[in-house]
Amino acid sequence: MPTSISCRIACLVLSSLFVATGYSQTTPQSDVQQQETIKLKTDLVVLDASVTDKKSREIIRGLKPEDFDLFEDGAKQQIEYFSQDKLPLSIVLLLDVSPSVRPVIEKIREGALQALQRLKPEDEVALMIFSGWTELIQDFTKDRQLVLDKLAAALEKSSGGTRIHEAVVKAARQMRYATNPTSRRAILVITDNQGAMSRYNDTISEEEARLTVIESGATVCGLIVKSLLNVAASVVFQHPTVQEHFKRTTINPYVEETGGEMTGASKDEINARLGEMIEHLRSRYSIGYTPTNQTFDGKYRKVNLTLTREAKRRLGSEIVISARKGYYAVDRESEELLAEVKADAETNEPQPGTVLPGVAPAPEKTAGTPETQAIEQPNEQPKVQPSLEPDSQTTKQNNAIVNPFANLVMLDVHAMNKKTGTIAGNLTKEDFELVDNGVKKEIAHFSQGQLPISVILLIDVTGNTTYTMSSLRRGVSHWIRHFKPDDEIALMAFGSTAAIIQNFTKDRKIIAVRLRDFVDRARQLNIGPYQDRTMAVFHAAEHMDKAANPAGRRVIITITDDNPRSHTSAKPDYTAKVLFDTGCVVYGMVAKAPRPSRARQIASVAARSAIFSFGNPISIATTVAATIGTQMVLDAIMKDRTFVQTIRKTGGAAMKLEGEDTAEKLNLLLDLIRNRYVVGFNPSIDTTFEPYHKLTLKLNPEAQKRAGEIIISTAQGYYGRKPVDSDVTEPNNSGGGKSH
Repeated sequence: MPTSISCRIACLVLSSLFVATGYSQTTPQSDVQQQETIKLKTDLVVLDASVTDKKSREIIRGLKPEDFDLFEDGAKQQIEYFSQDKLPLSIVLLLDVSPSVRPVIEKIREGALQALQRLKPEDEVALMIFSGWTELIQDFTKDRQLVLDKLAAALEKSSGGTRIHEAVVKAARQMRYATNPTSRRAILVITDNQGAMSRYNDTISEEEARLTVIESGATVCGLIVKSLLNVAASVVFQHPTVQEHFKRTTINPYVEETGGEMTGASKDEINARLGEMIEHLRSRYSIGYTPTNQTFDGKYRKVNLTLTREAKRRLGSEIVISARKGYYAVDRESEELLAEVKADAETNEPQPGTVLPGVAPAPEKTAGTPETQAIEQPNEQPKVQPSLEPDSQTTKQNNAIVNPFANLVMLDVHAMNKKTGTIAGNLTKEDFELVDNGVKKEIAHFSQGQLPISVILLIDVTGNTTYTMSSLRRGVSHWIRHFKPDDEIALMAFGSTAAIIQNFTKDRKIIAVRLRDFVDRARQLNIGPYQDRTMAVFHAAEHMDKAANPAGRRVIITITDDNPRSHTSAKPDYTAKVLFDTGCVVYGMVAKAPRPSRARQIASVAARSAIFSFGNPISIATTVAATIGTQMVLDAIMKDRTFVQTIRKTGGAAMKLEGEDTAEKLNLLLDLIRNRYVVGFNPSIDTTFEPYHKLTLKLNPEAQKRAGEIIISTAQGYYGRKPVDSDVTEPNNSGGGKSH
């Protein structure tokens, strides 16, 4: 179902907004809203468009639907809804309180007062401030005096830094708490626009910020406070090379993407410019259409709104149209899945607070609530964390399940044709040969796609993969349908520590809701500033052992980036043992982290060196050689080989991500997992006290001849256990005895 910026269906938290077809201009406002609500089932994409004269900046009023041409991905669309200043506004007032803005804080307060007075009674406002952090001061309210009272106290706060990406993202997420389902959404940012210097060091990437803003359906507008810093920046950063490497993070890309407005203001112009900006927001046209492309696959669609030739000829002067450049065509099933959980989400989830602006705060960290417990970093030999002992209803039910494979070592087996790359189907138990430490074993269990699956989505929230969450949310119905009713899913986040965001559940709606706030919940738990993938996999395996269905296959899907890491706090050999003992197979979905090319690194170092060496060519050359040489050595050394080996040892696989294709790639991976064979055998009793057993699984000569050259991927071994009693003749839940 498509996205719009006019209204929202129930809990369409991804970004889709709907609006009804046109209505009489004489209809009272209350009746209009009632009609809008009744007709919400109409699948309209609605654009908020500003039409102004380029020279005079005057708003062009009185236009009609026939004055516009509207295109989606190049295909002309039929305008079905058209209005100007009919729908109410939901505005997030986002104020910069960093030190560079302090001299004009009082003027900003006065301007905000004037701006609020221009709003209509049905408009609502939320107040947020930012500098090196972002804070929600007041959630959406129609009480103007309440906002003004909070504003006075909020502007007294200050800290260093200007994290614009983070502020805009949190303001966009705050939009989901707007109380008016039929409102137009806008983020009004007042700042000097001098954000963080390096986009590569931002905690929130540009891509994540862009996707979040698009999904919110909000129009971003910026009032840029003029200062000496603005002037200096325009001079220092005017060279293209310097802009590329040192450009500050700004609100510019969000204004451009959403078709917003950006204007500068001196100290004495703030009042007038703020009032003008509110007036422009009020005067924007709302233009809706039903897309001719009815395949709602969650993909981005480009939208282009122009004036017709007749309108351009009639208006004469150069006219500027500002509107959003596109939207995500989220599929109906994903929207309905989220809409169904609105009531439960509102009653069961904590309400927005100031701990982390714009998101529901995580519940208190108490024992027995694994969904919110941060996991401590493991030592040389990690131990089970008592606070993670699950007590959820799902876990209790899982613990009560009798595992018919308790005495078997269960292997997930991928058989692929080397030439075609396709899965080798129609194999039988008789086609395989299994050798355990040189001893041939009889296969006791053989199946394909029959056993239930327990999956942990282990998602890196400290690297550059958080923007992949957008694709997972938009395509939730596409990939979640690959799970059968008996399959279960858990969500975990990791950085330098790990946290369980959602314990194992078979309720697909719960997973959809948890994905909505996943990143915010994870970051609120302070899980650390860097990635320790091996540690995270270790804890995922431990939680799998305690909480997952003991009779199911066990899968850990790690979503991360390709940033190298040279150290892990978990002992690799012990992690491998835990994975073998619990029967987990590890998969990796790896996105490319945004890093400057070698040429750009050299240019960046040279530019910095030129500044600090006053242009001395010898000093510049020396600095460049030393820095780049050191970086090349680090790049060669800092590879996360432990994580790669973990995937290989468990018989898993890895694939590359582009961010936008995360849901699509997850579909492919789940198909791969579903079609893997499961081979079980009775392990040897460990009488030699040699814990590790090497396994070899292959096709026999007859099967190879029939099926062609087949590549077999599975766990490379298991850890046996010494019998409790020397008289025991049956294996005592030997290593790998947990099926997966």
